[in-house]
Amino acid sequence: MDYYKAFFVGLLDGDGSIQVNHWRYKILQYRIVIKLKNTENNLNMLQLLQLNLNFGHIYIDNKKMFVLFIINNKSQIKKCLNLLNFYKPLTKRINYQIIFMKHCFINNDLNWYFINRNLKYNVNLDLINYNTFYFKGWLSGFIEALGCFTICDRSSKSKSFSIAQKDEKFLFEFIANFFYSNLNVRCNKLNIYSIEIYKKTILNVLKNHFFEYPLLGEKTINLNCFYNNIK
Repeated sequence: MDYYKAFFVGLLDGDGSIQVNHWRYKILQYRIVIKLKNTENNLNMLQLLQLNLNFGHIYIDNKKMFVLFIINNKSQIKKCLNLLNFYKPLTKRINYQIIFMKHCFINNDLNWYFINRNLKYNVNLDLINYNTFYFKGWLSGFIEALGCFTICDRSSKSKSFSIAQKDEKFLFEFIANFFYSNLNVRCNKLNIYSIEIYKKTILNVLKNHFFEYPLLGEKTINLNCFYNNIK
């Protein structure tokens, strides 16, 4: 497993999007983007991924305080899609977006694009295999994007790790089982699935995972602060 590739795909599944847009109804434009809070650690992480993946560029939006990893060169997009053929994303959302982008590449037709752009989440999707050789590296990237380490205060026993995303029931059941076979997956009225971990023995399983498959961005600070407070 190439850790940076697996981590990148997890980050993309969590905080990324694969976009096809039009320019003034004349041509199709393609873009793959990961959008994160603009911090020094996130910037360093994206620069590290850029160096190891050999594609993408980094844009800092100072007004909105975001840092973006962007791939909008068609040859680099195809290089990224080739990576995603091997390190397949594990969310339905990104897989739907990949299918739509590939169809747009093949058809290269604005009429087809306008007819199908609102239908891209309705196509048949192959069964996703979560039990992959790169799952652990992917999971760290996914948690870097969506994970939350919560400490109410130093005296409180209410310290937890949580992660949530919409419409990913089977993925979250797999993640829950990875950490602990009886860990519950919750679902709210908006179809957002979540995992929340309070139990110290399971939090230690999580800690051991990060020791072998480390976080690379801003969540590293959150992680260290979190575990320093639950010793």
